[in-house]
Amino acid sequence: MKYLLILNKAILLSLIIAPSAFAQSGWGVVDSIVGNRYWQIECADSLHCMAIAGYGFGYASIVRATTDGGTTWKTVHHDDDAPPLDALNYNAIAYPTPAVGLIACDSGVVLRTQDTGKTWKRFQLPTQENLFSIAMNGENNAVLMNFPSSIWRTNNQGDSWDSINISLNKESAIEFVHHLSPSTIITTLNSYLGDSATLISNDTGKTWQRYLYPTNSRSIVFLDSLTGWSCGSKPTGKGFYNNFVTHTTDGGKTWNVQLDSLIGEPFGLGDIAFADRKNGLAVGTGAKMLRTTDGGATWTFEATGLTEKRVESTFVGVAYPTPTRAFAITTFGGIYRYMGQPSGVEEREGEVDVSGHQLEASVYPNILHGDQELEVGIELVRGEICVISLVNVVGEVIREWPARMMEAGKHRQSLGVGGLASGEYFLRIRSKSGGALLPIVVR
Repeated sequence: MKYLLILNKAILLSLIIAPSAFAQSGWGVVDSIVGNRYWQIECADSLHCMAIAGYGFGYASIVRATTDGGTTWKTVHHDDDAPPLDALNYNAIAYPTPAVGLIACDSGVVLRTQDTGKTWKRFQLPTQENLFSIAMNGENNAVLMNFPSSIWRTNNQGDSWDSINISLNKESAIEFVHHLSPSTIITTLNSYLGDSATLISNDTGKTWQRYLYPTNSRSIVFLDSLTGWSCGSKPTGKGFYNNFVTHTTDGGKTWNVQLDSLIGEPFGLGDIAFADRKNGLAVGTGAKMLRTTDGGATWTFEATGLTEKRVESTFVGVAYPTPTRAFAITTFGGIYRYMGQPSGVEEREGEVDVSGHQLEASVYPNILHGDQELEVGIELVRGEICVISLVNVVGEVIREWPARMMEAGKHRQSLGVGGLASGEYFLRIRSKSGGALLPIVVR
């Protein structure tokens, strides 16, 4: 039945989406600084993102951030005070909430912000080794690693750290580390012999179990403690590589191949991100942007405006905070943004006049973990009765709150939405003269 596939057209025509919600359709450049060499981007939600890069001709590093969904970017931290050879390298970033972020650096240094990048505190761990592959579970718990077999962990946002040394064969080393739950840590191992494996601990690193892991993987993303994807490059001979994607539903114990074929330039994939269980993006050399809308079962090439034959034509990182917004970074200073229609929502037919809208709305956070509450902001030009409801992607009303008479001006309201299954939803706000449809994701 069509109703089970798309939002009921009558519902759609009764909504007026705030004009800024989909002002840009598709991909476009939102920031470009020649000399930046980006290597990672992370988003706390669809408004707050941070990207780390090296810049200039020395070894200095920089953090660029947005707080308005990618419309504007600014430098929130850079390390250029020391002589070039002594400047810090920012190797990896974790950014779980808009306020809190951690950066793993060289020389055993960790940087922390607790105010969205306005100020940073420097921590020196009891090591001088490079720190890599940092991951956080919530805003307090974090793990990172230094080569080849040490993991550092904190449960207080980095105020203190303790270390775990994993006994490995001399040909193996930790490649990535992930924090899937307060007690679950997963590491991936790379071997000089060509074998790969995962080590999984369910007791914060006291004991570990080893499982097979797909060789040729370069990047992993997890939506929750069980669901994840990896991507990479699989050699086919003569210097060419297939795109390679695998999927796990048991927290990394087993992996199923979803993609092993050539799409676009023959150099494979370097990074992967998923907004929810259906919508994912993977990027690589040659302006390669692949999209899936069915959980990785099928992938298609997507045009971004980045030219394949130009020197800056490599996407090295991607973030996908919600199905309607994504970000990708290039090797030569470009930040690209995607804005589009929510998956499963049909384009509206005909013209809907939004020029005289009387209602503006926002919601925070738009990615929920556990029993978080939603903070809804509503601004009215005139006093009206407003109705707030939560709908799923097929238009069914999951929850509705009592109608309220609101005076003209700005209002804030906390909404409890605990107990929702993981997936994509929309917060619908309606008044007589306008409305808004705000996407949220529950993980």
